[in-house]
Amino acid sequence: MGFDHYNKPKRKYRNDYDYQVNSDFRPNRSEMGLNILKKILNNRKLKTILIIGVSILLIIIIGLIVLLFPLLVKIVNYISENGVHGIVELVTEIINKIWTGTN
Repeated sequence: MGFDHYNKPKRKYRNDYDYQVNSDFRPNRSEMGLNILKKILNNRKLKTILIIGVSILLIIIIGLIVLLFPLLVKIVNYISENGVHGIVELVTEIINKIWTGTN
């Protein structure tokens, strides 16, 4: 009924206890992230790979911004000259050309 553990022989000078095993244990995502961060911080090769990867990613993002900056300026100028109504007309013209095809 719940008193079965009193009838078991006592283990003298040992710290063995019969705990129930939780078989449904799943670590939280935050714990998994912390474990990965600990592994990265403790591993020199992973740190260098991470630093190189982040720096390459930043270089690519900055390069794309520099390449697309003139296009962004043209878009902003077009919006300031024609407004939102001009953009809607431009989009409808493009959709009509696609819909009718190359006749």
